[in-house]
Amino acid sequence: MTFTHNNKDDTILERDGDAIEFTFFDNTFTYEDPDHMEFRMPQNLILWTLGRYFDSKGKEYAEVFDYLSLPAQDALWNALVTLERKHQYL
Repeated sequence: MTFTHNNKDDTILERDGDAIEFTFFDNTFTYEDPDHMEFRMPQNLILWTLGRYFDSKGKEYAEVFDYLSLPAQDALWNALVTLERKHQYL
């Protein structure tokens, strides 16, 4: 699924087998150097751990989410919350 964070369709969340792949393009003009991360956990657990990361000001689960830029972290949060509110699961 694609989502819009800063630019149209700059955020992609998709299932690939038993993994959920996240890609965020901060620069949709060149599509260079996207933030990309693969999660091997359920969608609701990704949302929960990212929430804990934000609540702890980056202390908890830093080994997971520090690899993403701040705009990518925000885009991932917004996409996961949108899916949760619509009761959609990848």
